[in-house]
Amino acid sequence: MSYRGRSNPLSPGVVDVETARRAVAQVARERDALAQQLQRAQTVVDSLKRQLDARTAESAELARAVRALQARVPAAAEELEEERGRTEEAHQQLQRLAGRLEQVEAQLGVCTEERDLALAERDQARAALAAARAEALELGKASPDAERAQRLAEDLARVRVHQKEAIERGVRDRTDHLLAELVSVRDSVRRALETLPGSASSWHDGLLAVLARVDHVLEREGVHVVGHPGEIFDPRVHEAVGTAEGAENAVVETVSSGLVRSDGSVVVPAKVLVGGGA
Repeated sequence: MSYRGRSNPLSPGVVDVETARRAVAQVARERDALAQQLQRAQTVVDSLKRQLDARTAESAELARAVRALQARVPAAAEELEEERGRTEEAHQQLQRLAGRLEQVEAQLGVCTEERDLALAERDQARAALAAARAEALELGKASPDAERAQRLAEDLARVRVHQKEAIERGVRDRTDHLLAELVSVRDSVRRALETLPGSASSWHDGLLAVLARVDHVLEREGVHVVGHPGEIFDPRVHEAVGTAEGAENAVVETVSSGLVRSDGSVVVPAKVLVGGGA
């Protein structure tokens, strides 16, 4: 190998101590620079190694999570299927409640018409009785058999009034039966609402719609619901079926709601649990 054209500060032909020192210092600086570069490179390598270890740990954690999810897929699918089944059952129950409510409303409408007709016929019969009495009284002034005729006319009119009142009672009994069935539907809807975990569902909205519809029908018929927790026990409208922990002589839990008319008459008493006090 030829070194022509390259100056050699340590050439044997040139004895220059200062040049040699500068050459040694230059070599030392280059060595230090290389050492620093090597140290920085080692720092980068260590950092990359730590990052690689962290990524490896993350990959292992992700792999475990993936395996856990894969293991849960069958269970999740089963849970989803069960939830679909519960939703379908709830939807069918809502349809049954709505259908039952429509039937009760239709029957209640028929009873209302029959009741109004019976009331009108009763009023007509009472008016006929009053007219018969007046006519018999007039006849009594001119006929010796007027007293007997008056009694017969009054008896006939009373029979008609009693018939109309019997019809009215029959219609009212049928109406009371339908109202009791309606409040039973209301209790079923209320209990279904209490079992729901949240309010953000079409099932919840559907139940609220049925409940509002029932309350509207009850209000239209002039009755109101009794037996709410916190009411003071009243034997006229409440039927105690047991006791529970709570305020003395107060309704603690509703077993079945009751209905009372605006005039205070009871359609069906509320079955409740009454507090026994401390």
